[in-house]
Amino acid sequence: MMSLLSKLERIPGEMCRLPSHGIGYEQGVFADDVTNGDVMVFPVSSYDEIILKTPEKLLSGTAIYEVFKRRIPAIKQPEKLFHKDVDFLMTVLRKVSYGEEVQVTFNHECKEDSKDHSYVVNISSLLQGTKRIDPTALSNTFTLENGQEVCMGTMLFSDMLELTQLRLKMMNQEIGETDDIILEYENTACDAISRSIISVDDVTDKQQIKEWLFNVPIAYREALNVNIEEYNSSWGMSLDSISKCKDCGQEISLRPTINPVSFFMLP
Repeated sequence: MMSLLSKLERIPGEMCRLPSHGIGYEQGVFADDVTNGDVMVFPVSSYDEIILKTPEKLLSGTAIYEVFKRRIPAIKQPEKLFHKDVDFLMTVLRKVSYGEEVQVTFNHECKEDSKDHSYVVNISSLLQGTKRIDPTALSNTFTLENGQEVCMGTMLFSDMLELTQLRLKMMNQEIGETDDIILEYENTACDAISRSIISVDDVTDKQQIKEWLFNVPIAYREALNVNIEEYNSSWGMSLDSISKCKDCGQEISLRPTINPVSFFMLP
């Protein structure tokens, strides 16, 4: 006789292809039989849902890593995933766990008496609009005003999370402790960004790149940030969905949050 657990194992998941196609990862991040970034995603359990709603686990990243290991078993080292792939996988998890639709509450504020309205966003439509990474453009090279050539790669989810953690820490600090936190934030930011920089003038040493980031003029740092943003927007999925305002009829852009605390709430 088939056991209850074995029957659960037969509940279908969904095979999906990562926006990165699995390109650019070191060996060991995925199971040996994964090709082209194709992984099977299974629905979350009630226990997984609780984990994804635990603030401490979310902020540390362990919530997502734990759930990915259980529900996307082909991913062996989720902490090494690109943040664009994590966003995509969270959306697929939402779809296979709760269905095709998610509700978004939005007030266009187009009239004095405009109200909050509930809109439905189709998750499959969002996933179908995913931009696939260009295998010939795994890195992004650009030149600063002083002639230095910077070669950028893709930022990891863990690096993005580290920056978020420190921002929250800064917001919660007493005024007298601000200077130390600002220095800590800048060091952390330089450390995280340096890990996504492949080289500067062919120099690949991460410590040298970090020191360079810490001392580079603000105008160059801003140019670097703009370039990073442009490169990151060249692939991956967008959560923007176009609908019509229920008050004025104009087109509006709806954006369901990818934050697991609210994104994994049942509609």
